[in-house]
Amino acid sequence: MTFVVDNVDGLSFTVHPGEIVSVERLPPALAGLERTTGSIQLDGQELAGAPPDRIAALGVSFVPAGRRVFGDLTVEENLTLGAFRIRRDKAAVAARRDRAYVRFPWLADRPQQLARTLSGGEQQLLVIARGLMGDPTVLLLEEPSAGLADDAVEALREALLSLAAAIVVADQRLNDLAQAASA
Repeated sequence: MTFVVDNVDGLSFTVHPGEIVSVERLPPALAGLERTTGSIQLDGQELAGAPPDRIAALGVSFVPAGRRVFGDLTVEENLTLGAFRIRRDKAAVAARRDRAYVRFPWLADRPQQLARTLSGGEQQLLVIARGLMGDPTVLLLEEPSAGLADDAVEALREALLSLAAAIVVADQRLNDLAQAASA
């Protein structure tokens, strides 16, 4: 799946599966949250102007800045919401949740804890893990390392480098990911 952005808020780039593109900022238009005069294509299919749910259904996962957890839901429930594309396959959802716990062991110790009671860094990891639950073909990350301790940033770095998705990340602490992915 090739993700092509052409003149969206002054940004133009192409990212292929397994590649990481680092940008200074992530325009909300990439996830369908704003209109744009530019072009956003996934495998030649125009996404600019498409509603966010259609873009998400095509495998584009957007993890916005700020710890946007569903506070009154548990860690497990938050993760399950991220698997909406496969929600009918309970075994697949459980397998992806287990994979999220392996990637981010801090969450594995708290599956029944309400998300609002997690620390800021744990909430951030939960939002990222939720974004990965849909097994995205394109992952858009806006400041994913915000509020994370150094060891959590390293775990995040390793998780992102292991993904087959095309990744677009806006984060100064992770600006070396593009070079690491191509090495």
